[in-house]
Amino acid sequence: MRNNGKQAFKFMINSGGEKHRKKVELGFINAFNKGYSPIEITRIAGAKSAKYIHSVLVKSGLVLSGKPGRQSKKLVLPESLEAVLRIRGLSFAQWRTGWGLEEHEVIEGIESREGKAVDAFRRDFPKFYCELTGSKELVEVASGPEYESPVFVVDYSWDKNLDAYCAEIKAMGIRTYGETYQSAFYTALMQRKDLIALSRLETLPSIL
Repeated sequence: MRNNGKQAFKFMINSGGEKHRKKVELGFINAFNKGYSPIEITRIAGAKSAKYIHSVLVKSGLVLSGKPGRQSKKLVLPESLEAVLRIRGLSFAQWRTGWGLEEHEVIEGIESREGKAVDAFRRDFPKFYCELTGSKELVEVASGPEYESPVFVVDYSWDKNLDAYCAEIKAMGIRTYGETYQSAFYTALMQRKDLIALSRLETLPSIL
């Protein structure tokens, strides 16, 4: 097998991987600057875990890292809240820093059922919000435009110069490389998924 770190790096560079990553990350940052939370961005992008999006916002200096620390004894998180945080791949500290919330604000919000923390629950975790407040009303959440699944064509070829398989989705300007046509196809498919998510984020209006 000739697949190794250098080979994989060469394929990544020639597939526009670094440029693609920066473009997608900028989409997360722009959406956050429009007023959307990391969880809302995750939902609109069609992802499950918010871990990567949170890390991008931390790296850009927009949110604090939310590193684990000593948690107040007054704060006992409801199991239903811990469950949705696990699904989204965030710790409680990471979630609250994504909103710029202090721990005491969350404690006060859970106790009083009002305030900024409760509004954050409503937007990020509507089911928990209804459980906390007893609300029976339908909670609308930011979900972005309707999903579309356009038909797409993938063209394959062999690149003699790179000694690699090439996969192209010409309609989206995607060209990726791999040691096998399956690996080139997988990379193209992931880039397509990212670009669809990016296009959804780009259409969002500012809510600030």
